[in-house]
Amino acid sequence: MSTENAEKENHTVSFIIPALNEEHHIRTTLSSIHRAAEDLTAYEIIVVDNGSTDGTDRVAREAGAEVLSLPGVPVAALRNEGACRARYKYLVFLDADVALTREWRQRIIPVLAELNGSTYTIAGSTCGLGVGANSLQRCWWGRPRAERRPKYMNSGHMIVRRGDFLDLGGFDEALLTGEDSEFCQRERNVPVRIFHDDRLRVIHDGYPATVRQFFRRERWHALGDYSSLGIFLRSKPALASVAQFVVLATSLACTLLTSNALWLLLYPLLVLPLCFFAAYSRAPGIHNCLLLNAFLYLVYFNARATALVDIAFQRAYTRKR
Repeated sequence: MSTENAEKENHTVSFIIPALNEEHHIRTTLSSIHRAAEDLTAYEIIVVDNGSTDGTDRVAREAGAEVLSLPGVPVAALRNEGACRARYKYLVFLDADVALTREWRQRIIPVLAELNGSTYTIAGSTCGLGVGANSLQRCWWGRPRAERRPKYMNSGHMIVRRGDFLDLGGFDEALLTGEDSEFCQRERNVPVRIFHDDRLRVIHDGYPATVRQFFRRERWHALGDYSSLGIFLRSKPALASVAQFVVLATSLACTLLTSNALWLLLYPLLVLPLCFFAAYSRAPGIHNCLLLNAFLYLVYFNARATALVDIAFQRAYTRKR
């Protein structure tokens, strides 16, 4: 391959977007891709539909995307299928409600050069908030994080060479959620580098706006934490969630067995300090979010403990069948 052709290949990108009933968001996402990808040599958009019943597939095709249908499978399988069908050198995994920005367009060429110059590097950035975010969204997702360099890259915005992605084995399709964390932290014979770049700014339009939506989101996200004992033991959120659930169960059981209501104090005495500590660790110095984030951590831990109950009932139902 000539130097000129090699340089052109270095600027070719396949955008992989899993989707399920995302008609409301996906038009904005696809429009943002067309604007942000204007400086690339070539690009394609592959939407892998999980069995949508709205107009997701129609909107995607009208916007110039190739649409693959793969109903009833985990999101990891959707992303893997898109990666297998991709034609270009780099993969950009996006959620269907994540939009690229002007800053992303300005930064993507240097990032691709960074990926081309190193082996097994996974790039991306944390998704930001759009205009009109409410206090829940601003406090939980909009604050500066104490840990600015995560140990993994969220697959809602992940960039990797296609060859590296396939060599590394892709996402684990046995996982219902958490496939991105497992992929980045999977034990391998080769080191994997995480390259987090805040200048690759993207906007996530689908963050929960209510406590109920927040609970449902975390309940679903936690399913992957209970896929195996090893994953569970490596997940601090899962361990903390189960611990607070044990405290709650102990508190209620002791109250019923002894008829002493003082046992009910065990739960707030042990769990509320954990919530406040987690809230402060999440956004140190931002005191106006401390109380709300402590409450959200209480919801968070209970939602993720509920996911364990979901898994238990699902497995019990499967055995009966």
